[in-house]
Amino acid sequence: MSETSVAAAFERSAPHVERLSIKRGPFDPPTVEKISDVTATLWERKGKRIRPHLVYWFGEMAGISPERLDLYAWAAEAIHTATLLHDDVIDEADKRRGGPSANQIYDNTLPILSGDYLISDVIQQIATKGHPEILLLLCETLKKLCSGEFLQYELKFKIPSSGERYYEVTELKTSSLFRWCGLVGPILARNNSRGAIETYMHSFGLLFQLSDDLLDVIGTKTKHRWNDLREGKLNLVTWRMVQADEQLRNETAKAFERKEIPDSLIRTFEKHPKLPWTIHQTHDELKTLAVQADLVMEAFPHSGTKQALQDLAHLLIDRCS
Repeated sequence: MSETSVAAAFERSAPHVERLSIKRGPFDPPTVEKISDVTATLWERKGKRIRPHLVYWFGEMAGISPERLDLYAWAAEAIHTATLLHDDVIDEADKRRGGPSANQIYDNTLPILSGDYLISDVIQQIATKGHPEILLLLCETLKKLCSGEFLQYELKFKIPSSGERYYEVTELKTSSLFRWCGLVGPILARNNSRGAIETYMHSFGLLFQLSDDLLDVIGTKTKHRWNDLREGKLNLVTWRMVQADEQLRNETAKAFERKEIPDSLIRTFEKHPKLPWTIHQTHDELKTLAVQADLVMEAFPHSGTKQALQDLAHLLIDRCS
């Protein structure tokens, strides 16, 4: 496993991703140009942009030119931006990508409307210029994204009896858009790799989200610890902790009932003897998911992009080490 293949893949697709603009045409009517300002609060603070990169990578493997993929790569990032605008309002977030969230700058109304506009623009652009099957799949994906957000909202300040709810939310909120990104190229190429890509994206989406849950617990240089818990949300890592200790579960349930998360509860989680065990258990699950993703990619012909996709799964684990 090497970072070299992943870096090379990013380098190949970076010029295409970098030139993607939040606007693919004039806003209609021009008097709502404010939408551009609101969406730019996220678009110009560039994250990893893994979703448009995935569009180009799987498109490259399918033999599709980058020019034919530009519309869909833009759509992937635009949809992701819209969901972040909505998420920050729902979560009452004040930070995003190292700066104030759009709802902190503009209030709640403008980010919600701007996110709605972006999604509408994506649908119109693909309906006008894109492939009808890709549009249909996108509409299905948007429904899944909304369903996942709804289920996550229902879990706030609650301790579910089963961890399956977290896997369901991840499949809807994370894996579904990854899957769409991976299927654009094969649909355009009319090849038969759809099943393998869906399987890969199922494992990759779980790997991506579970590694993010783990980072929420162990922290990074740029990410504070226990943000989910402070917002009244158990992720899969903290849920496993409360399932393993009845006293911790009762203490968490009382805080959730009051809808207030005291610092004392955070400290209890931080110092809990089950925390190292849960981290180790999560690492083991990440390794299993990476191996599953790796095996699926074996069905594809050898290429630098194939190697990058195999290595990327393992690098997600490395960032949690």
